[in-house]
Amino acid sequence: MLEQGIHLISTDEMTGIQALERLFPNKRIKPKQVEKIEFEYERHGTLSLIANWDVARGKVVSPSIGPTRTEQDFSEHIQRTIKIDEKAEWIFIVDKLNTHKSESLVKLVAESCGITIDLGRKGKEGILQSMESRADFLSDESHRIRFVYIPKHTSGLGVGIGFGLQEITRNLVSGLTLLGESKLKVGDLIEFQGHLGYIQEISLRSTVIKTFEGSQLVIPNTDLTSQPVENWNYENCQGRIEISIGVAYNSDLLLVTELLLEAAFLEQEVLPNPSPKVVFVEYGDNALIFELWVWVANIENRKFIKSSLNFIIEYKFRQGGISIPFPQRELWVKNVESLQLNTLQNIPDKSPISHHITLKDSLKSFPCFQHLDELELRKLIEAGSRRHLKKDEIFINRGEYDSHFCIVLLGQIQAIYETKKVSRLLFTFNQGDYFGELPLLLEIPYPTTMSASEDTQLFLLGKTCFQNLLDQYPYLEKEIATELVKRQEALEEHQNSLKEMGLIDDEYLKNPVVWIRKRLSQIFNLS
Repeated sequence: MLEQGIHLISTDEMTGIQALERLFPNKRIKPKQVEKIEFEYERHGTLSLIANWDVARGKVVSPSIGPTRTEQDFSEHIQRTIKIDEKAEWIFIVDKLNTHKSESLVKLVAESCGITIDLGRKGKEGILQSMESRADFLSDESHRIRFVYIPKHTSGLGVGIGFGLQEITRNLVSGLTLLGESKLKVGDLIEFQGHLGYIQEISLRSTVIKTFEGSQLVIPNTDLTSQPVENWNYENCQGRIEISIGVAYNSDLLLVTELLLEAAFLEQEVLPNPSPKVVFVEYGDNALIFELWVWVANIENRKFIKSSLNFIIEYKFRQGGISIPFPQRELWVKNVESLQLNTLQNIPDKSPISHHITLKDSLKSFPCFQHLDELELRKLIEAGSRRHLKKDEIFINRGEYDSHFCIVLLGQIQAIYETKKVSRLLFTFNQGDYFGELPLLLEIPYPTTMSASEDTQLFLLGKTCFQNLLDQYPYLEKEIATELVKRQEALEEHQNSLKEMGLIDDEYLKNPVVWIRKRLSQIFNLS
C-alpha cells in the first residue's frame, strides 16, 4: 500500500494524562520494614493525546497534545495529518466515538476531496443528518480520505491492529522483494538457521521450505530478507565438502596426503576440476589434523558423499597402515589384589559363543562376489535389501512377476510346480544358492511357487541395483553367466515353453554362455 501512495493510519486518543507530585517523601527502609511510599499527591495539568500509528513505517506520526479532545480537536488533528502528503490517499482506522463521525470532519473530507454536493443540515437532512449518515460518507471507499470503523470500547485495539498490520505489511513487502529480485527461487537449495532444504513455495507473507527430513518449514519473509541465507543454487549446484581427519604423530605425512587424494578420486561424485586438496590444519592434542577438500556437482547429496568418502578413507588408511588416534586416559587403581579376587568370584560361567556369520562373509563366499573388496561389498550391501520368511511362507506364487536377483543367506527355499491337479517339488535352494535369474533375465513370470521350508533370510538385488553393479564391474557379467549355465537342468526343464514364447532360439542351444551374456547386455544396455 505504501508503494501505491496509500497511508494506512491507526488513530486513537488517550485522555487524563497528568503529572503527579508526591506531597511528602517516601519513608526509607528500616530493619524488618519495607519502604513506605507516600500515597498523597498533587495533580499538575490534565492533557489529552491524539496519536497516529503509521502501519507501514511502524512509527508515530503527527501526534496532537492539548487540554481537550473535542470534535474540533479531532478534526484539526486529521487536517494537520493529511497536510503531510496532501495529494495522497489516506485510510484512518478509528473506533466509533461520536467525535469520529462529526459534522466538522465531514466538511473537512468533502473540502479536501473536492466534493461539492449539498451535505444537508445536521439533524435535519442529507449527509449531515445523523451519525449513521455521516459515518457512511466518511467510510466511502471512493474518497481519497476515508475512515474504517472498529467496534466501540476497542480504542486500545487500534494500536494493536497497527502493530499487527505492521508485521503483515513487512512480510508482504519482503515477499514482493523476494519475488522481484529473484535471488531466491522455487526449487533452490538453501540453508537457513541450521535448516537445509528446497524452496517449495514463495508467497507474499511466507516461504515454505521442504527439508531433507520430509517436514515443511514455514518462514516469514521478513526473516529471509533480514538474516543471512545460504543459497546453494544461486549460480549452480556445485559446492565444496570438507572432511576433517586426525592421524597419529608418527605417521608418514606424504603417505597420508597420497591416500586422502586416492580416496577422493575413488568417489565418483567428486569433480576433477577443481581438483581435490589436502590441507594440514594444525597440531592437535592427540593427532595431526588434516582436511580433505573436494568439489561436487550436486551439493544436496553432500551427506551421502561425505559418508562414502569416510568409508573410503578408513579403508585406505587401514590398508596403508595409517592409524587414527583417539584420546587415552591412565587409570590408577588401589587395592588391586582384593579387586581381582572379588572379580574372579563374581564371573559367571559362560557357554561357548557361536561364530556369527555376517552378511559380508555370506556375500564374499558367493562366486560372483569373491573378487569384490570391502568398499565394493559395502556398495553392494547398501544397494540390496534383506527379506525374512517364516516357515511355509510364500515368497512369490507361480505366474507372478518379480524382478529381483535372490540369494539365500540362511534357511531353504523350495520351488514347487503347482496346477489344479499337480503339486510337485522341482528344486531346493539352500544357503549360498540363488534364484530369480530366469524371471529377471527373460522378463517372464515365475514358473514355480517359491516357498520357505524353514525360517529363511534372503538378500535381494533389484533390477536397477543389478544393472548398476554390472555397469561398474563388467567382469561380473561373465561370472554370472557361467553360474547360470550350471543351472542347465532348470533351463532344459522350461526350454520347450520358452521356445514357444519366442524367448530362446538355436543360438542358445549352441552356446548357452554366449546367449546369456547377450541377453544380459540387451536387458541392461551394456556395451
